[in-house]
Amino acid sequence: CSRTPIGSTPAPVRELEVSADLAWERWADAVSPAQADLGGRFGDVLVPSIGVRVSPRAWLELLAGWRFVRAPFDSFGGPTNLLVNDTHHVSLGASLDLGALIPDLGFGALLRGSFRLAILDEHRETKDWRRFETDAQLAINPGNPGYAFGGFVPSFQLSVEAQL
Repeated sequence: CSRTPIGSTPAPVRELEVSADLAWERWADAVSPAQADLGGRFGDVLVPSIGVRVSPRAWLELLAGWRFVRAPFDSFGGPTNLLVNDTHHVSLGASLDLGALIPDLGFGALLRGSFRLAILDEHRETKDWRRFETDAQLAINPGNPGYAFGGFVPSFQLSVEAQL
């Protein structure tokens, strides 16, 4: 990157990157932490994602992305209360090359920030009475008779990298 003093108008960098990915997550082959076979309780899922990076100036990069992750199972409905949702992940980010933006800084530095929002599609869990040995065990299960869950999970990141 060329250094341009503050106050001058640097020439725009007309750079645009678009990337796409389709991952295959092999949940059907999953084993438990105790290495026990889970008997095909999970299904394989395809995970599509797309990202965009644009550099309107030599010292600035803007990023955006989206990813969709389908849950590897619908509902266990048993005593585990295992929660799972289909999720959309939306992210935005920016990177500033402070060394190129402020020539008098004397060293290279990058300031990066990002925001990600995980959107959890609502999922409804219903307890399957056939998975409990007794009616009493079903009745005392914290998830009985059923529940719905979903929502939003925001996250932020800020970092500084200095090149001395």
